[in-house]
Parts: sequence; C-alpha cells; structure tokens
Amino acid sequence: MLTYKPFQFTGSNQASIPIYRRKWQKIACSTRPLDRQEVSLAINQAYEFMGISHPNIIFITAPEDVLNYIYQEVTASWGKLDRTSLGNAISTQLVHKLLGNIRNSESELIIKRLEMNLDEGLAKSKAEIIASEIEPSLATSLFFANTTSFMDSTFEAEPPLPGIPKIVIKSFLDILSSGAFIQSQYLASFQWQIFSQFATFIAQDKSQEMYDAFKELGADIVAGRVNRKQGGEYQLPTIEFSTAFVNVFIPSVMIDYAYYIDYCQEILDFDCNYLKWSIFSDLITSCGWFFPYEKTVFICDR
Repeated sequence: MLTYKPFQFTGSNQASIPIYRRKWQKIACSTRPLDRQEVSLAINQAYEFMGISHPNIIFITAPEDVLNYIYQEVTASWGKLDRTSLGNAISTQLVHKLLGNIRNSESELIIKRLEMNLDEGLAKSKAEIIASEIEPSLATSLFFANTTSFMDSTFEAEPPLPGIPKIVIKSFLDILSSGAFIQSQYLASFQWQIFSQFATFIAQDKSQEMYDAFKELGADIVAGRVNRKQGGEYQLPTIEFSTAFVNVFIPSVMIDYAYYIDYCQEILDFDCNYLKWSIFSDLITSCGWFFPYEKTVFICDR
C-alpha cells in the first residue's frame, strides 16, 4: 500500500505524532453503535476490490455467537467450507491484498517513534473471554476448517508443486480436511480431557496455570500479539495467524497499521495507494470484529 521514500525525523513531523496517535486511539476504543449502512458499504467495496460478488451480511452481537454459527455449518459439511453457504475463508487474502508486505525493515525506525499498541489489550481481553467459553471441539474444528480452506484457495491460485495437477492437490486437501474434521469433531474433547488429567498428575497444583497459559496463547494469536516484540522493540501486530486460523478481521488490532499508514502518507509524504487505503480505513472505522467468507460475512457489535 505504501511506497517508501528517504526521510528524516524533524521537530515538526515528530510534533504531529501525538495528534495522529490520539486520532486512531479514539477510533480503537470507540463503542459507538454500528451504522449498518456504513458497514454494508465498506464490506461491499472490499469484496468488489477482491473481485468477489457482494456477500450476504449477517449482523451478530458477539464473536462467540458467530463461531457457534460457523461451527454448525462446518459440522454439516464435514469440515469443508466451500460446500457451505459461507464459502471459503478470505480474511488472509483480503488483508494481504490491502496491506501487502508493509511490515518490513524499512518500517522499524518509524514504528519506534509512533508508540503504537493503540487497543491497549482490548482485543486480547475479549479473546480470553471467548476462549474460556468455547469447547475444544469447536475451536479445533474451526481451526482446521479455516486453515484447509485457506490452503485450498491459495493452492488453487498458485500451485505449490509445479507439474502436479490441481485435481491431485485438491484431492489431497479434501482427505486432509476430512481427517482433520473427524479428529476435531470426535477426538478433541477426549484428547483435551486426557491432557488435563495428565497435566494434573504431572504438574499437580500447576495444572490450572498450564490451562491459563494455553488460553492466553490463543488470545495472543487472535489479538496479533505473537512475536510483537523482537529484540525488545515493538513490531506491528502479527495478523497472519488470526486471519488464517480464525478468519477474523479485528479493527482495534488493525488500527496500528492504519495509524502507521496515515502518518507516513500525510506527514512523511510517502506515496500511498488511495483505493486500498480508503477500503482499509473504512473497514476499520465502520466495523466491529468481522469474519469474511466468500459468500457470507458476519459483523459483530463493537
């Protein structure tokens, strides 16, 4: 989205940092009710940009309700999202097409100055609540369904093994997804019980700590907080895991990217693809958490 140019930090452009930070942090923490017309416009523009027909937009109060809805679809189709009314998961493709390779070595110096982490743990707190309420079978079923869906659509566009027919790769992924579905649907809860008993036997009074650590890891993945600091320095959120595994777009997590892009184009005079920026910023300012599939997108309240 951005084209980098040589730049220097000056007193003038550094003075603008608090202004842009306050602007985007206010948006990150907003609890303003969604304007459904604004949401629909932002979503439809994003799908048009992706070359996909306008989706069925479903407004649902909370992310955990969305996960239960998707779980019913996944269960009925034996883990194959492309056979449901939802279609394949597209969060990863959407984010990649909009942002590209924006998190790179050229961005590090700027990121150090901008003092990010604007959502102040809001997404992680919500993810921890969700993690404590959902069953292991639901979590693993959706993980495998979203991941194999992502792999399926990715390999369809760019086959990873030249010379191997797509039908062979497709058949392999079908077998993989079916096996993963059976494992997650029928064995996950049992395996979790065995693990819990084993952890209690081995760790005794620390089994709860182990459970809490797993829950926190899941919340970190969803909130983009995995490997956010490298060598002690803050990095832009790691969104690859949440988009691929959970197929979720979380505006309060993506807000750090918006803050960074906005500052770079307006203050440092970097060239910016206006269409991509317009779509990305509209999704952040108009939507709550949303789960985009080819045919259906679920929008949650803020």
